Amino acid sequence: MIAIEWGLTLQECRLVLGYPATSTYRVWKKRAQAGKEIVLSVDTLTRISALLGIYRAVRILFGEGETAAGWLRRPNDERVFGGNPPMSLVTAGTQDALMTARRFLDAACLGVYMSPPRVDVDFKPYEDDEIIFL
Repeated sequence: MIAIEWGLTLQECRLVLGYPATSTYRVWKKRAQAGKEIVLSVDTLTRISALLGIYRAVRILFGEGETAAGWLRRPNDERVFGGNPPMSLVTAGTQDALMTARRFLDAACLGVYMSPPRVDVDFKPYEDDEIIFL
């Protein structure tokens, strides 16, 4: 479950889903855990879709576990985050904020926008004589 892996609080879970009442959130959670049907609004489904896209992108970029969750919780100097942790955008409570985070991460998966990780900062391009063709 994404909420557990990322260490989301009850408040953060509700914000991601459009801030339903606590009782509504608990009913959704209970029904989902029991494998029962849940009727959700288009807004809530869009938010879930954005969250799943963010989850996928973070796993592609940072792998599993603490590395991904750590990136989400650490302050980030990328313009879109304004020095705040990416999680603050994810849990801002608006669909637009979720979609902004998703678009940023989708672009980062394609090599656009995001600064390279520390390990790649000093990477020197290969020279022609270092490339081996088979």
